[in-house]
Amino acid sequence: MSGFIDEFRIEHLKIMQGLMQVKALGVSSREGQKMLRAARKMLLEHLKKEDELLYPALRNAAGRNPELQLTLDVMEADLREVTRIAIDFFDTYTEDSRGLAFFTDFGKLFMTLQERVIKEDKFLFSQLGKISQGWAAETDSRGFG
Repeated sequence: MSGFIDEFRIEHLKIMQGLMQVKALGVSSREGQKMLRAARKMLLEHLKKEDELLYPALRNAAGRNPELQLTLDVMEADLREVTRIAIDFFDTYTEDSRGLAFFTDFGKLFMTLQERVIKEDKFLFSQLGKISQGWAAETDSRGFG
């Protein structure tokens, strides 16, 4: 399970680095636009993977853990807002990325994603690590390990 968590962390890093590269290249440049589209693709693929792999495991465990269920409810609501902000940003700026509004919205997107990455690491990944340890212990105690 730790490989699974490491994979998500690496994806987080790549997404954030991609966005920093957009800023460094200049969003109005051809390379900046190319990187912006790549960052969009990475982010959407990552969100889909979380929805298909991470959240089902957490929801399953939350059925036996009210504290985890509360954390998961808050994190899922937060994820919906992060997703909305990201989609609005990319829908608005993938084709035309000029002006002060872009830089303001880019900053908002970057900070929102950065805060989300920190929350996932602090709350979700630590919970997933505990869950996987519990599964491993349960498997070992049954002689399947």
